[in-house]
Amino acid sequence: MCESDVWARYPDGQTEKIADEVLYATQEGEEVVLRWFLKEPLCIVGRIVAVDAVKHVVTLEASERPIIEAADAEAGSRGHEHPHENSHEHHYSHSY
Repeated sequence: MCESDVWARYPDGQTEKIADEVLYATQEGEEVVLRWFLKEPLCIVGRIVAVDAVKHVVTLEASERPIIEAADAEAGSRGHEHPHENSHEHHYSHSY
C-alpha cells in the first residue's frame, strides 16, 4: 500500500508531523479528513497545499493544531524536519 506522512504548517510558522501512514486524505469543505485502515478518521481545519507522491508526504496549511490521542501523539515525530525544508530540489504542488 502507498501510505503517506502528513505535515501541518501553522499560522505561527511552525511545522510538525501530525500523522503517519495515512491511506487517504481528502479536502471536505474547510476541513481535511485523514483516514487509516483500522483507525478513526482525523479532521483538521485547513487545506491541502502539497502532495509529494515520491516521498509519500502530504502537506497541509492548518489554522489550528488538531487534538490527537496521547498514543497517536507518541507515534508522531515532533521535532523532526519536514522532508522539504532545507531541500534544494524542485517540488510541484497542487492546490485544491
